[in-house]
Amino acid sequence: MRRYSALSPQSSVLSPLLLLLVGCNVVGALAYKVTPPSKTPAKYKPAKELAVIVVENYRNPSAGDVDSEQLARLIADQLREQKVLPLVADNALSQLRDQDPEKFRKMSIPSIGRALGAKQVIYVDLLKSTIDVAEGESMIRGSMDATVKVVDVTTSQSRWPAESVQGWPASVQTPFMTVGPNETEITFRRKLHEAMALQVSHLLYDWSNEDAGSQFSRE
Repeated sequence: MRRYSALSPQSSVLSPLLLLLVGCNVVGALAYKVTPPSKTPAKYKPAKELAVIVVENYRNPSAGDVDSEQLARLIADQLREQKVLPLVADNALSQLRDQDPEKFRKMSIPSIGRALGAKQVIYVDLLKSTIDVAEGESMIRGSMDATVKVVDVTTSQSRWPAESVQGWPASVQTPFMTVGPNETEITFRRKLHEAMALQVSHLLYDWSNEDAGSQFSRE
């Protein structure tokens, strides 16, 4: 009686190849799990020196006070979480402003830093912050534009960006979104601030898509 192997000569030749391919797939899957996500490099990495974050609408300082304060706090939270650099206390800037509002309005960026003992100022000029509500208040969209620069308190010169006096542009724009039962203009504005805070802070440290954070959710 003749006995036949379940594997033909051709299949016996292919078997090592199949095992090799399966092995490659396993190795690839393991590599995917252990390989860290790729990083987007910072545009500029500030020195580990005490800094203060100043956010304002330079052309109309009083127009965006609420936006400015909230955005500055969110940027500070992000930079502290990532251990980018040391920052003055969150309320230090508001205390300086409240002591003499008229004098504060006349202070230069470096002089604000000096008054708070900082070595550098992360300055955000909030050019635009708008929210549009349409269709019987069931649809909403927002946009925010700013420029960012880091100013040396001692020399009064811009540490970054060297090629632009105005600063590095940062922008957030959303399409019209449906307003859900849990969405209000206040909560939407908070999301807009969070998105801009990420845009600004990501300029100053290496980041991956995994820590990019969610900006807006459609309802």
